[in-house]
Amino acid sequence: AVLAIAVLVLGAWPARQQQAMLIDAAARLAAPTNTSREVVEQRLAAAEAADDAAAAWPIHQRIARVGPRQRLIAAGMLGEDGLGLLDQVIEETEHGWQRFGRTAWLGLSREAADARAQITGSEAHWRQAITWAERLTQRDPYGVGSWLALADTSWRAGEREAARAAYQRVLENNRQFELDPLRQLSDEQQARVESRLDAHAEP
Repeated sequence: AVLAIAVLVLGAWPARQQQAMLIDAAARLAAPTNTSREVVEQRLAAAEAADDAAAAWPIHQRIARVGPRQRLIAAGMLGEDGLGLLDQVIEETEHGWQRFGRTAWLGLSREAADARAQITGSEAHWRQAITWAERLTQRDPYGVGSWLALADTSWRAGEREAARAAYQRVLENNRQFELDPLRQLSDEQQARVESRLDAHAEP
């Protein structure tokens, strides 16, 4: 769906090649599959097709994010075997952040760094994931999703005091969007936040 939507922003004749590449990538993802390995291969093939489109249309940072996103999904299906892909995504998204300066790149970096840290358990990797999450809150200090990302990453890293403070900020920001439910926590997210705050409060 992301690939199909991206086609709509391309417009005029010079974009026809990019459109064809993106349609090809979407077709690869829509193909019937039988095994998780085939799904991974389709994701990686779609990422390559999206990379080709991004190279041909370099000013469109939304298209540039499609390849890393597909690789991140594939890495998540591979577990430890996906570490190399996660390293690649982190490098790509750091470059994308430096180049475009858009918050979406920070989010991808945080996701990839968090996934890598969960596999390796490395303190250095957790620190990097937390750093990316902190940058998200700096860019979006009144958001719900940015603070939730920091809270969840800090919790998984074992930084419970930092996680507690971030979860409280999540609830504070969430109350600011009472008239805009689409920007609030989902019921599942609300339950997770409250559960972790309750767990932290237990003696």
